[in-house]
Amino acid sequence: MNRKRAFGTGLIPLFVLLLLVPCLAQVNPWDMVKRMGRGINIGNTLDAPDEGRWAAPVQEYYFDGYRDAGFTNVRIPVRWDNHLGTEPPYTIDAAWMDRVEQVVDWALARGLVVIINSHHDDWLYANFPEHLPRFESLWRQVSERFKDKPDELLFEIINEPYFKLSEAQVDTLNARILQIIRETNPHRIVILTGGGENSYKAVQHIHAPPDSFLMAYFHYYLPWSFTNYKIGTWGDAQDRATMDAHFDLVKSWSEQHNIPILLGEFGVSVGADRPSLLAWYGYAANGAIRRGFAFSVWDAGPKSNKFTYYREPGLWDEEQLNVLTDQHPWGGEPWPVPGTVQAEDYDRGGLRVAYGDADTVNRAGYYRQDGGVEIDTLSGGGYAAVLDDPGDWAEYTFRADTSGWYAVSVRAGAEDGQKSFFLRFNGNLQLGPFSGLAQAAAESLATVTDSLFLTQGVHVFRLASETGGVRVDRIRFVLKSVEAANLLENPGFESGLQSWQIKQCTAAVVDSPAFSGQHAVLISNRKKEWAGLFQNIRQKLLDHGPGYYLASGNFRTVSDTAGFCKVKVRLTYGGVQHHIGAPGKVGNAGWTALGDTLLLTWSGPLQDANFFIQGTFGYTGDFYADDVSLVFIGPVTGVSATADSPALPERIGLANYPNPFNPATTIYFRVRQAGKVDLSVFDLNGRRVAQLLSEHLLPGGYQVVWNGRNAFGEPVASGCYFAVLKTRGSRAVHKMLLLR
Repeated sequence: MNRKRAFGTGLIPLFVLLLLVPCLAQVNPWDMVKRMGRGINIGNTLDAPDEGRWAAPVQEYYFDGYRDAGFTNVRIPVRWDNHLGTEPPYTIDAAWMDRVEQVVDWALARGLVVIINSHHDDWLYANFPEHLPRFESLWRQVSERFKDKPDELLFEIINEPYFKLSEAQVDTLNARILQIIRETNPHRIVILTGGGENSYKAVQHIHAPPDSFLMAYFHYYLPWSFTNYKIGTWGDAQDRATMDAHFDLVKSWSEQHNIPILLGEFGVSVGADRPSLLAWYGYAANGAIRRGFAFSVWDAGPKSNKFTYYREPGLWDEEQLNVLTDQHPWGGEPWPVPGTVQAEDYDRGGLRVAYGDADTVNRAGYYRQDGGVEIDTLSGGGYAAVLDDPGDWAEYTFRADTSGWYAVSVRAGAEDGQKSFFLRFNGNLQLGPFSGLAQAAAESLATVTDSLFLTQGVHVFRLASETGGVRVDRIRFVLKSVEAANLLENPGFESGLQSWQIKQCTAAVVDSPAFSGQHAVLISNRKKEWAGLFQNIRQKLLDHGPGYYLASGNFRTVSDTAGFCKVKVRLTYGGVQHHIGAPGKVGNAGWTALGDTLLLTWSGPLQDANFFIQGTFGYTGDFYADDVSLVFIGPVTGVSATADSPALPERIGLANYPNPFNPATTIYFRVRQAGKVDLSVFDLNGRRVAQLLSEHLLPGGYQVVWNGRNAFGEPVASGCYFAVLKTRGSRAVHKMLLLR
């Protein structure tokens, strides 16, 4: 951040200027809270005992996802205990300090306001007077390290001290740490809270030291029975009035003490009543913004019970994201698909949420004056969205009525043959870029078409241009082929256990709970974590051939303890078993859908193939399953029992063959637009194992061999790995299974 200001020096002495410039350059906390707006936590990462223990280590692309989703701040909880000396001078491990700074810099580079704190450092509470010097040393070192960072980095003294410390102790803590921070960061915004009571009441117990650069925070998870235990519903008039009353008390305190507010955490556990969950998130988020608060929604990744962002592979719960960012369809309801989306009817939500533009004014002046997307008339009637500047985009929320392959056609025109645009679905899958639209007359439009597979439900696509000079009339979705029939027999257990075999457990058909229909299955007395039911699918796979299959199922646990379950396919060829599947965390309060698209290929005769329902990741508890499914999506062109490699279909951007593999596999990918290309392999913890490619490539198909070794040339262990392809304007992730 450039802190210099231009002044005329004729009347002001130089030494006065030197004193004035730093003060004039500081950001007022009230201005900062407006800049922060809507944000997200990156929990269970740097606040774990060791990074990687609770969730995958932080990846740089997360911050692209946060920014592109419309968030403007990110709260980075940090746990220092295991990286902080226990004897004076209590030195922070240099590697840990470097890592925290790296993550902070990733966020700042995306224009996000960043918050770091002390999180889960419960050692302080065990003996507060004795341990306070160690905590003071922590903040002295952090303050020194980050003193030259821009004003967009904020310090939060400590997370939720009110559970362990009294009001007087928190007052002492705030005063002592603030004094230390001010020695090296005289104008950095510091966020604090009070002691004695939690939730919205915490601010009532703040006795802030005199300071012009303070912000206060509170956390909100009420009613606890709904947000944590998923009991009942939320959203009636009384529910909303209660939340309003709580937020109004915080606002009153803020106005009385002239200190702005951050709602630093709030969230609902996955599995709560879905309409209630969405209503709660929307009312809390918009209630905070309406009162002038900033917020950071709690997100601890998909292995936790509260999250919005599927960090791997970088997708969003689109409905949840929309209510948090106040993005909603132009007509009130998502566009129905199959159907036509008019480009001028992009979502409501404002700049950086529903659209991105160089300005906030519709300069063409037609149709909509509530946003910055240029909308012009068409000579044949109607309107077009004009992406006239590089980087312009608009988003559209739609609902697919049926899972299947869709032809997507876009009626558009461009100033010249070098102008291009693309469609990006759910923040990840990209169609395009489409170019070559130049016409003799600017009003002339052409139609370009591609296809993709959509699952039933709500989605968001982004219409974007990296070049500018593009106008778009409409986007049409036509269902080409309905999702194939379920290849499994008796998938809902309506005929008891017919067609299913039991492995290392007992199984019983039950009437309740059932996801749908009359029955489900209870799997219990498991002798192994992978025990469960299976069904032979060899002939079904031979009938359809190698290709892409969608495996899915619905699960819930019996006990109070959540567990991990999986749908899996086990292939046997060449005398070796190959496993590939979709695991996920499951709770007991409601049904959880697990599923993924699997690339199933084999070399030589397919000796055996089975579909499994099982537990995984060390979980041996009882669980229910219902409505499991395996459907054929489409072939991998050119793959046969004797083929050496697949020809990558046009709609797929990344694949590998063979998969599973040992000792090497060939990764196939397509580059649609010339530019820098990075191809790397990551493990399940999000660590980069090997970088296979990093160079400028022209459009076309490519292949790279990975020999199953890391960057040091050492063989990696058996397991699941991810090929991650980054190209200009897009990112793709593909699972690979190595079996030694």
